[in-house]
Amino acid sequence: MPEAAPQPPVLVTGAAGFIGSLLAQRLLENGRQVIGLDIRKPAERPPNLTFHEMDLSRPLNPELLAARPIKTVVHLAFQMREGRSGGEAEKIRLANLECLHNVMEASVTAGANEFIYLSSHTVYGARRENPVPITEDYKSKPLVGFQYSMTKALSEQALWDFHRQHPELNITILRCCMVMGPGEGYVARALNKPLLLMVSGYNPPIQFIHGQDLARLLAWFCDNPVPGVFNVAGNGALPYSDVARILGKKAVTLPSFLAYPLVQAAWRLGLQKEASRGGLDLVRYPIVLSTDKLLKNTGFQCQYASEGALRAYVESRSR
Repeated sequence: MPEAAPQPPVLVTGAAGFIGSLLAQRLLENGRQVIGLDIRKPAERPPNLTFHEMDLSRPLNPELLAARPIKTVVHLAFQMREGRSGGEAEKIRLANLECLHNVMEASVTAGANEFIYLSSHTVYGARRENPVPITEDYKSKPLVGFQYSMTKALSEQALWDFHRQHPELNITILRCCMVMGPGEGYVARALNKPLLLMVSGYNPPIQFIHGQDLARLLAWFCDNPVPGVFNVAGNGALPYSDVARILGKKAVTLPSFLAYPLVQAAWRLGLQKEASRGGLDLVRYPIVLSTDKLLKNTGFQCQYASEGALRAYVESRSR
């Protein structure tokens, strides 16, 4: 019998990042070809990874992707840095949106028909009235003043606007909770502080997903395209106080009228670089994702529950 034709390569942007490197490795182990794009080189580059170092906020050279047919694109590239002024925040936001636009345009030019975008649970916003759990049909209400949340919501809108013009490009959006596990992702850096701040009277449940589980899920969607919006999280949720305990961190509880100005002052002085005062809502109000739709449409189940993903990170730090 003749051998089956090899599957087209998967284009992965942000391939040098924490999640991108895990996904590229997973796809390669599954026998898929991978073309990785990023503004910096991977710390460890598999020999069979085709990689191009480039700034995706500039239009992609059509010849780059013309030589090899691409049917699936996973867009992970994203500037996580929060701007310290209105002008800087706008510059970063526009760069992220321009990056997304350029990759979408290149995807259509290359003949791709599946576009997978990693969004965030923060597009729902952290508010007192949030239902527990939140399903995908709940209206997006991004956190005002929290650049990451706002930009992810704008990116989702840009995806649907582009899809209306190019219906041949199927869109899959994964609204993902905090990603943990061995390695130094953005969330791990944010939690790796001597003290964790809590707001008096609030102890919201927090969800996590292990980086390897997220890589497995992304790889699954590459092989089994399912358009639509899906919440992504590990099973269960941990009270924020338990997160601090498992991390071995001291939790300091302050009333809101002190906590918010303190976070903002630390932000302005450069004592912390993760988020301004708006980000404090994430450890005050719940954003608990329902993953029923994901399970129903994919059958996918995480190997690590939320607590297991957090403990895996802690264990990796102790080695």
